[in-house]
Amino acid sequence: MSLMNRCLSFSALTSVSLTSFAAAQFSSIDGTTQVDDPVLPLLQHQFVSTQFGDNDDPDPFNSNGSELCGVYASVSDGLLYVFIPGNLETNYNKFELFLDFDASAGQNVLRIDNPDVDFNGLNAMGGSVISGAPGLRFDDGFTADFYITVGMGVDGKGLNPAIYANAAQILTDGGGVGIFLGSSIDNPNGFGGILSDTGIEVAVDNSNVAGVSGGTEAAPPDAADGVTTGIEMLIPLSQIAPGYVPGSGMRLCAMVNNSSHTFTSNQILGSLEAPSDNLGETRLVDFRAMPGCQFVAFDGDDTTYDCGCDDCNGGGGDPPATNVVMDGLADGSYGSPLAVQDTQTGFGDASLGLPDLCDGSELDALYGFIDDDRLNLLIAGNLESNYNKLHVFLDYASGGQNKLRGDNPGTNFNGLNVMGDDGSGNGLQFDADFAPDLWFSVDCGGDTTIGMNASLAQILTDGGGVGTFLGNAVVDGGVIQSLNGIEVALNNSNTVGVDGGSDLSDGSGVETGLEVSIPLQLLDGFVSGEDIKVSAFITSSGYDFMSNQVLGGLGGSENLAQPNLVDFSLIEGEQFVRIGEGGGPVCVGDLDGDLIIGGADLTILLGSWGSNSAVADLDGDGIVTGADLTILLGFWGQSCE
Repeated sequence: MSLMNRCLSFSALTSVSLTSFAAAQFSSIDGTTQVDDPVLPLLQHQFVSTQFGDNDDPDPFNSNGSELCGVYASVSDGLLYVFIPGNLETNYNKFELFLDFDASAGQNVLRIDNPDVDFNGLNAMGGSVISGAPGLRFDDGFTADFYITVGMGVDGKGLNPAIYANAAQILTDGGGVGIFLGSSIDNPNGFGGILSDTGIEVAVDNSNVAGVSGGTEAAPPDAADGVTTGIEMLIPLSQIAPGYVPGSGMRLCAMVNNSSHTFTSNQILGSLEAPSDNLGETRLVDFRAMPGCQFVAFDGDDTTYDCGCDDCNGGGGDPPATNVVMDGLADGSYGSPLAVQDTQTGFGDASLGLPDLCDGSELDALYGFIDDDRLNLLIAGNLESNYNKLHVFLDYASGGQNKLRGDNPGTNFNGLNVMGDDGSGNGLQFDADFAPDLWFSVDCGGDTTIGMNASLAQILTDGGGVGTFLGNAVVDGGVIQSLNGIEVALNNSNTVGVDGGSDLSDGSGVETGLEVSIPLQLLDGFVSGEDIKVSAFITSSGYDFMSNQVLGGLGGSENLAQPNLVDFSLIEGEQFVRIGEGGGPVCVGDLDGDLIIGGADLTILLGSWGSNSAVADLDGDGIVTGADLTILLGFWGQSCE
């Protein structure tokens, strides 16, 4: 704790004892109301039955359900006391408490740059342009200033489940300080409680088997009556709100979320109205769209709040629609490939011919174009269904990182930073004229059904930034449709293109693979009319081994091995591709992308005869015939350079 005390302060962190803060007013904080506790106001009963499990185990430690039966709160002698009768399931469900003690500051909509506490749980509820999620939005009249989260589960350190608690400031412009308050294993206080160095005390008693029942319907009208155990907190206001004037008004919002802070139950205080299902993805919740106020006011706040609105949906507007069919196929809008692979694959030559299950990874060609609203890419080839990663780096603005740093967003198991500087000055080095601003990654795998997963992260010049999980879908016929408008499709049916090994090869003629469409509004700093540079390659599932499948190609090569030791600037040629506006290249007849219309293009066309090949169908009538041959021969021998 000494390091934390040096670098963070809610006001002035001091080591305190239970007696110094609490004995004058309250009995021990143990998750149980007692006869010598002061008379506290019941601010609200719960109105809705719980969909997070109705506990039926009277054991004070364990619970098989979560419910918030009501809320008591009071401010006295510089202390905020909160008691929530109910239960917190011992599966690390999270009890989330938001406090608003300054109406002129705080966040009505949660941002994504708040302190990283409990595995970045607070920011998991926030919104950003990159993720496309608007962020958890409170009712008008509530701007959160402080946050406490509590989870409970079996960690192997003791016979009973342990409590873990974290706290953070919520500043208007983001940033601020967060802290791990402690666990009941490390710092027991009475019955299964926590007394942190800040003086904040937390305790949970899970004995309750009354209160609300399970379901979505109305709870009993007196759900909190007779429930004397639950979640109890004592908070010294000097630690979180040193300028707070007693009696000037305070507000709180409490809820139960899943263990990752990403899914919200129907257990909210102030309560929802019955009937109510679970609210779903937390960063999409908009309390304004729900009847009543999802917060309670106390300590002198007698304002009548006008909560809710008829047209609130929490959304940020629909992203532009794609102009291509998302199916993992290079249709006619792509034109000819912009780059063709010149190196055999060291990651297995795919041979199954199935749309999903795949036994090798190869990048045969890159197609792409920029239309009015989107960057559209088709990376022809295969992605082995063993969770190998296909990485796409985009350079479209000034800045970025020519050499990957080690402090980029930790999206998808910190993959970007695994390829970055580990502190020794290394890090994946790109060509001199390439400094990516955005990273996209996709993988696929599964036992019975093959699914794909995609992630996205900013690459800022000075590190930091925002990353997000885009979503998942089945590979065969599925499309990932992210909240931010990115769409992803994968077709693994290719069995041609490059073969296995490390020598020269030719990826011409492959038209299926990974397709991704990215709204230009996500590319901050992109100037219309400018090219977007793309570098793509495949690594192992753990990001720690790079294949020889890179676009632009390597000219024959073994696998490149450890990514943070790779330097593309030392490899001949450019390991990136330029993409311009308006569709594929204007080089009619250049089917293999070598910028010359010749015998290789004729071979591709004749091999596609009678098919609907988007590459060889030069007149766009849906079938490769003599008309397409006539067009190709009309450009015979011409150079596109």
